[in-house]
Amino acid sequence: MPSPRLRTPALTEAALDRALEKGELSLCYQPRLELGGLRLVAVEALMRWESPQNGVIAPRHFIPFAEETGQIEALGRFALETACRDYGRLCSASAVPLRVAVNVSPIQLTQPRFSEQLMDLLHGANVPPSALELEVTETVALQQQDRASMALEDLRGIGVRVALDDFGAGFSSLHTLTVLPLDVLKLDRSLIRNLVDDPKAQAIVESLLMLCHRLGLTVVAEGVDEPEQLDILRPLGCDEVQGFLFSKALDADAVVRWGLDHAARLRE
Repeated sequence: MPSPRLRTPALTEAALDRALEKGELSLCYQPRLELGGLRLVAVEALMRWESPQNGVIAPRHFIPFAEETGQIEALGRFALETACRDYGRLCSASAVPLRVAVNVSPIQLTQPRFSEQLMDLLHGANVPPSALELEVTETVALQQQDRASMALEDLRGIGVRVALDDFGAGFSSLHTLTVLPLDVLKLDRSLIRNLVDDPKAQAIVESLLMLCHRLGLTVVAEGVDEPEQLDILRPLGCDEVQGFLFSKALDADAVVRWGLDHAARLRE
């Protein structure tokens, strides 16, 4: 029987503080594959909260809550430290240099000396900056745009890649692509969901791919759950894909096993 979900109103600052202190938070990782040869090239870090009282609490509940309370800084620091600590193990899942994508909030991103602190963390964990990809949402473009842009430029200056996450979900503006310094654009699953049956969805994705490639961006399709979606994305020139067609999010050790098994299947 699946673990019960905690309702948003039941969240408290004390409960979230306790989760950090008691080790109730963890990271799992969803594989991301290069579309051309379906090689594992990256993983996206996703936070999970397993509460003894309430079971598994979805990130869509506690991440917005943490942003409201200011606890997002502690959660973000935990995510970066954990991803860096897991990096060595994760690398054994792939024959090519693996990248780890970690979401960062606008509040965290615009903290003074964030890039310096991040560099210290990477150095201490022996993780090359090029192995880290920080994912931001369009909220960054709407909140403290100038400070966020400067912070992202600083990150790219030390070799960290920057990705715009969930593009196409709700309000999305092409203007964002001109004001934020980016390396990667992630197409939201809402754009991918209707690819097979909706010619308009195909036209939108094709146009975005052409535009992003003209801008020098790598494009990742999220929510690829059906082989037919893959068949459409491949001739359109999509660069990378992730979704349940390949794997759900797994803990670090399970990602390594999945990666080795996947590489063996590709050799068959």
